[in-house]
Amino acid sequence: MSRLSRVLLLALAVLMTVPAAATADPGKGKNPATTTSTRTVECDGGVVTFTGPDEMWPPNHKLEDASLTFTPDEDTESYSYMAMAGHDQVVDGEEMNGSGNTPFETDFAFVGEDGSTSQAAMGMETDEVTLPMQIRAERSGQDRDGRTYTLSGMVTFTDGDMMDMACEFEFTVLVPHDQGKRAGGPKAGLATLAGR
Repeated sequence: MSRLSRVLLLALAVLMTVPAAATADPGKGKNPATTTSTRTVECDGGVVTFTGPDEMWPPNHKLEDASLTFTPDEDTESYSYMAMAGHDQVVDGEEMNGSGNTPFETDFAFVGEDGSTSQAAMGMETDEVTLPMQIRAERSGQDRDGRTYTLSGMVTFTDGDMMDMACEFEFTVLVPHDQGKRAGGPKAGLATLAGR
């Protein structure tokens, strides 16, 4: 057996004993270490649901899929919503140094049917609606706290008696500075009921 054959056999044996790298499944995003969940806010008149990453790693500038869903109760006649997406590493309209070279407006955004992106969404509906989103695994290495993406907004559900039930919501996603120990984590959802 030649030396080259022995090297190839040894390499093949090593490859067969190394576990396969984690593959991205559509529900888990493109980064194997990114955790994904579904978080909800219960409101009078319906439910607001965010499906997407809790925490993103590594910060390799890849986009992950996410979505925001509004689900009215059966007594809700209609509802209106507005939502904003952004992150905490933008100061005076400029992204912090070390954040990569992508426009921050596309880092956490709603995605239209034509592929266009926007940091804001609003509308009026009668049935459940799901708004596709994208979020980038990115942060500035100069910020020891990492990056926190925030999706916040308000939905007003209107029942058959024309009673308005307003509900504020907020969801967060963390891109840590590193994988060391740290306190805190993503907000599971915050609801504030206003009006009746």
